[in-house]
Amino acid sequence: MSCDKNVVQVLKKFQLYNLTLLNNYLVSNVSLLQARGIPIKSIKKWVHHRPWCLVHRTEEFKYSIIQAEKKFFFFGGGGFSGSPMFLYAVGCLYCHREEAIGSKCQVFESFGWDCSDVVSLFRQHLNCLTVSEEKIKAMVGFFL
Repeated sequence: MSCDKNVVQVLKKFQLYNLTLLNNYLVSNVSLLQARGIPIKSIKKWVHHRPWCLVHRTEEFKYSIIQAEKKFFFFGGGGFSGSPMFLYAVGCLYCHREEAIGSKCQVFESFGWDCSDVVSLFRQHLNCLTVSEEKIKAMVGFFL
């Protein structure tokens, strides 16, 4: 984390009972990201801002990584090349159920978008996954 100040800030984000999670899963999950070619600088930034995203069971975290690669970054043959957006995609996929993501995709498709358009949107603006279906309908309706 570069300096003690950053380590203290991350530890403050965890309550005492969560320190075991930090110890048990953080190192293995960071190793998974490094093995996928994510630069350590991006990982450090993510640990500093969203440390809770890295302290889940390694098997579940690995599944989120694989899903992010399949759904957003290898669609049509394009790779993520260590993109910081990849980390955000992993966090979104871990925090949101696949059914919820699928239903949000269907909302966009109901406005005439095809699957590649939706994936392209999510690649550039992953925050679309975090808003409600009602807000998606309202915003797309407004712009149309």
